[in-house]
Amino acid sequence: MIVEFGASWAAACAAMKSVFDDLARDHPTAIFLRADVEQHPEVASRYGILRVPSYCFFFCGEKEVEFAGCSERKLRETLANCIELGPQVSWRALAGTKKEAVSRSKEASLRRAAELGQQGNERRLQTRAEEEEEKQREREAHEEAHRAFAELAGRWQENRWTAEEDRQKEEGEARKREEADRAAQHRRVDDQRQKETTVARQSLQQAQLAMDDLQRRQEDERKAKVRFQQEAQEDLERKDREIEELKASLDQARQAKANVELLHTQMTQESSKLFEEQLTAQEQRASDEAARLSQERERLEQEALEAKKATEKYQRIHKAEANGHVKFDPEKMRIDILADVKFKPRYYGTDRKDEPSAEFADRQLAQAVFGDLEELLAVHDTGFTLEFVRSVKLPQDAGKVHEQKDKWNKALQRNRLDLLLDHLLQVGAPRDSTSRLVYGPLEEMHLQLIPLSGSG
Repeated sequence: MIVEFGASWAAACAAMKSVFDDLARDHPTAIFLRADVEQHPEVASRYGILRVPSYCFFFCGEKEVEFAGCSERKLRETLANCIELGPQVSWRALAGTKKEAVSRSKEASLRRAAELGQQGNERRLQTRAEEEEEKQREREAHEEAHRAFAELAGRWQENRWTAEEDRQKEEGEARKREEADRAAQHRRVDDQRQKETTVARQSLQQAQLAMDDLQRRQEDERKAKVRFQQEAQEDLERKDREIEELKASLDQARQAKANVELLHTQMTQESSKLFEEQLTAQEQRASDEAARLSQERERLEQEALEAKKATEKYQRIHKAEANGHVKFDPEKMRIDILADVKFKPRYYGTDRKDEPSAEFADRQLAQAVFGDLEELLAVHDTGFTLEFVRSVKLPQDAGKVHEQKDKWNKALQRNRLDLLLDHLLQVGAPRDSTSRLVYGPLEEMHLQLIPLSGSG
């Protein structure tokens, strides 16, 4: 039997209520009782309850274990241990009835007191007898409390069985209703899923074609980038080696100059005109060699500067491509616009005819795209002209005779192309740049860089 001592005002008791009820349902062979310390203060006082919630575990009317506190883990572990290990060894295992156990306990106490009396410890004998009488009174009090709890447990168990049967019936009916609703919902979902699957399969086929083309272009771009990086690294390493060789040559020249100065001192001391002439010639050769080495050093420094500019150029291209709006193909000298730049829709019909004017639907996206294009065009600021190509899908009613609408559509696409070209000119495109409109299966835009004749 497990008794929970609690109070209605305690938040900890409210928190443990559902846990205690779940344990009662999971262990039908055990008796679970709940006692309010305010309604039954005498019972709480008898068992020394000072905190709420407190839990007492009884076996055959004897309290085996107790603890206080709001701990679900400790409650479950204590219950599991009591069920697994059973009651502790007590006086009930030593005697068949309570009276016999008490009698035997007193006899054992008297025997131990006699032994102590023989040793001259009469005061200790008296104390032991008083302790045994106190234990007897406590056992009688526990037996009385056990009877009271057994009566409460019987009433509570009957009410719990009735409530459990009602709850099981209600749960069975609720499960039937839920199963019927779930079956209907599954049918509706299956029908909707079939329709969505058909549409998704068609969209997937179109998307797969676009993805294959995009993956192919990305692989080509990746290979070109890797090759460009390798070439730049090899060029830098070659320049470093040449600079080191130049430094070694300069050191040799300094050493040669020192040797010449030493020789010049010797010649001066010897006052020999021939030595002076030879010394002058050797100094001239050393000066010429130093001049040549200086020129070579300037050439290597210029090549190193050009290699550094090429590296900075690649970094600027990578920075412009980082946002995912544009891609630069160095082999084809082509800039692809990956961002989906949308325009505000225009309507042409019998009830309404809008002007074929062009305006961006998302100005913020357009500004970001042209900002990246400005960064790429700044890298190729000289020696190139530009051709802007925009590919659009054919109208759905293409081929039908509708001259006015065809003119309106062409004017609309031309205005949108001019709007894009104007923005390109604003971000640094050459003034002699051209534009071209192409009709095809996909909508895409790219810039083709064309070297000017004589620019190399």
